[in-house]
Amino acid sequence: MASRSFIDYLLNPGPDEVELQEAIRSAAGVADDIAAAFVAIDAAVAATAADVVTVNAQVTYVEGLISTFDTDAAAAIAAIAADRAAALADIDTASTTAQGAIDATATSAISTVNTARDDAIAATDAGVATITTAVTDAQAALDATGDAITTDLNIIKADTQNFRDEAETARDEAVAAAAAVDIPVIVSGDAGKVLTVKGDETGTEWLDAGVDLPAGGTTGQFLRKESATEQDADWADLPDASSIQAGIVELATPAETVAGLDQDRAATSEGVKAAIDAAGANDQLTAAIGEAVNLIIKYVTAATVDIDADRIVLRDTDGVALSVANVNLTVDMATSGKNGRGSGLTEANSTWYYLWVSEDGGVPYAWLDTSISGANDPDAISDFKGLVGTVRNDGSGNFLKFIQFNDMVLVGEPISTHRVLSGGTSTSYATVDLSSVVPPNASTVEFMGEFASSSGTNAIFIQVGAAGSGTTATYGKKQVGGSVGAAYSVTALGKVVLSTPQQVAYYMTGTNPLGGLVVVGYEYFRRYL
Repeated sequence: MASRSFIDYLLNPGPDEVELQEAIRSAAGVADDIAAAFVAIDAAVAATAADVVTVNAQVTYVEGLISTFDTDAAAAIAAIAADRAAALADIDTASTTAQGAIDATATSAISTVNTARDDAIAATDAGVATITTAVTDAQAALDATGDAITTDLNIIKADTQNFRDEAETARDEAVAAAAAVDIPVIVSGDAGKVLTVKGDETGTEWLDAGVDLPAGGTTGQFLRKESATEQDADWADLPDASSIQAGIVELATPAETVAGLDQDRAATSEGVKAAIDAAGANDQLTAAIGEAVNLIIKYVTAATVDIDADRIVLRDTDGVALSVANVNLTVDMATSGKNGRGSGLTEANSTWYYLWVSEDGGVPYAWLDTSISGANDPDAISDFKGLVGTVRNDGSGNFLKFIQFNDMVLVGEPISTHRVLSGGTSTSYATVDLSSVVPPNASTVEFMGEFASSSGTNAIFIQVGAAGSGTTATYGKKQVGGSVGAAYSVTALGKVVLSTPQQVAYYMTGTNPLGGLVVVGYEYFRRYL
């Protein structure tokens, strides 16, 4: 206990000190009495010696009083000391008890934190093990698929060779048979006749078989009439050909074939090629992922991605294929040229980059291109190239994390990077922009639904479709429900096919809890082997 000044004792006395002060005041009164007694004694001595005995008696009385005062004062001091010791003991006991309680609480808190940490580490290890197993299983499935494709290709190759051998044999037999046929020369007036064996079987000749050419006779169409009555039939009586009826067919021009709006005309090979070429100019079809075996593309750093494949098929502008094997490339945004940025390109933030592969003397290389058609080939020596994937450069100039297996992409952490809707309340279909997390050439998107509520336990559904109006989806939709008593919950929503690139529509069946959407993956349009 801290020491106190005498002034403090006087101004702020405690219970024990008040008692002491009272004793002191009593003692002071006794002292005054003694002084008065001495005065009286002196007066008495001065007055008469006879009073000495009396004075001595009074002195003895006074001394008794003094002895009593000393005894009372000592007792009071001893009581104060005892009370002070007891108070100090109580304070020490309380301090020890409080320190014990603090130590016990701290120990419990530390134990709780350590337990939570150990649980989090165990959960993380379990998650890593699950992901590792999934990747291993996916790789095994891809390997099995590649082996099956290789086997199928070998079978197709063998069958093709057999068909070729059989065709060559048939051709040789036809040539030999044709060489032995005696076909008479066609002369004026033979139109409509048929070739037949002579009656004496010594050769062939043209005989009238009731066949009339249509007017003009230049289209290559004719009608075989089996009777004289049929020969008089009018060509106008023949119906137009359709998918369920035989009849006359008119040929379409290449332009009409490309337009694809005519149900009556037939397409020539020239028209079909023109239509195919026109379709090839479509950006979305051009941006389809090319053929590949065991293709894996993955994020490595904020500026680099790896491209690995057993085989990638490259094509020229005519569709002719060239295969490159054992592809193992790293593409770096920080460099320009092969395995870097495309020709003339600088790094741009908030931009989708297309990953293209080409070859130089059979050696593959890749580049990052802002052109969906791969127009900025840094080498441009080869006519063969193929689109294999995309990567997003975010607003800070960093690649978003992802891993791609053939045409399927899984996005990486953090989840906030791929959240496309937060706090959704629309009770009729509303558009959601996906352009910051889904590339233009994606065909489907996999979503996770989120529900957030500050109160209430309402059962709410969030629906996502390719497009919609009101509460009706124009195309197939996915729906998931949420009943939130706590502040937040998530649940898998499913895959949605995109009818418009980088865009879906959603609506909520209520406004509490609020709805959210997170993209967890997507798939590309793809050309198949």
